[in-house]
Amino acid sequence: MQIATTFAFLQQTDSAAFYTDKAMPYLKDYQDVVGENIHPDFLSNIGYNYMAAGRYKEAKQYLEQSLMVKVTAVACNYLAWIYKQEGDEEQSHLLNLKAQEIKDNWPKDKILFSLLQYDIAHKNMEGAQEKLKRMMTISDSLHKVQMDRTILEYQHRFDEQAAQEAHQRKMIWVGIAFVLLAIYVRYRMAKQRAKERVALAEKQMLINNYVNEIAQLKNQQDNTDVAEQIEELNGKIRELVKQNSPRLVRGKMLYDEIKRDGTTSGWSNDDYKCFIDYYKAFDFAAFCRIQKRYSPKTAHNTFFLILYEMGLDDKAVRRIMGITQEAIRSTRYRIQQGDKRKKK
Repeated sequence: MQIATTFAFLQQTDSAAFYTDKAMPYLKDYQDVVGENIHPDFLSNIGYNYMAAGRYKEAKQYLEQSLMVKVTAVACNYLAWIYKQEGDEEQSHLLNLKAQEIKDNWPKDKILFSLLQYDIAHKNMEGAQEKLKRMMTISDSLHKVQMDRTILEYQHRFDEQAAQEAHQRKMIWVGIAFVLLAIYVRYRMAKQRAKERVALAEKQMLINNYVNEIAQLKNQQDNTDVAEQIEELNGKIRELVKQNSPRLVRGKMLYDEIKRDGTTSGWSNDDYKCFIDYYKAFDFAAFCRIQKRYSPKTAHNTFFLILYEMGLDDKAVRRIMGITQEAIRSTRYRIQQGDKRKKK
């Protein structure tokens, strides 16, 4: 039925009548279900579809049914138009008079125009003038409503645009705040890491000094207090490792693990770096020899060289690092190439 009504408003009357006829078998079932609760506008739409197709008899049937359910201006106006087409102007005029008294949403200017035509045809100039004034009043009112709607629409658009611009400004400031916060956090982290590196370097120097003193004391075989002094220095080394230096603690744990025939399976790149930091503190002289001789570029290669500095052979290195003999030759070749470039 909605399709039929759409065709009727598009002036495609044949299609409107065709789809209305198609809907009729379902209308009886619909009426049986809803009974007297059928909506009058539904019946008026059927009447309009038939009216647009020029099938006035069927149109009047459904419009009159609509009026029996509820008297509406639209049904009266449609029925008045049909009576006028059939030549019954008096009946048409009476229906239009009834329609203008009904307070609903049907446009009253259409009804007034029909009444105006009747008054002019019957030379009722006073009535025609009164109808014309009312039509002008309605036209002015509609124009004002349209103007008000236009103003409200522009205001709504302005408010919406202002809100969007305010939101954009807010998001820009939020973005700037996040960028500044990120910069500040990175600065604080960099500053903290720099302090940690300085503290770690100081601890490594102290540990290295203690290690050198222990080496010198071990050469003094005739001194009875050597064992106590060595133990005291080892105690200082252990204290420095434990004291506010989680990297050295982690490095010592990894170092001890390797010394106990452990492997690097599951190690992260940072684990290699912790091991190297501890070894640098533990044997600074050996670490300096590696750096001076090879200048390895990665933590992995530095760890590789430390294992050999610790006196391990290829078999032990293969087991610890989980690599093949070919990988050992390849790593050694890359390190030696770096050494040759440094000499040049």
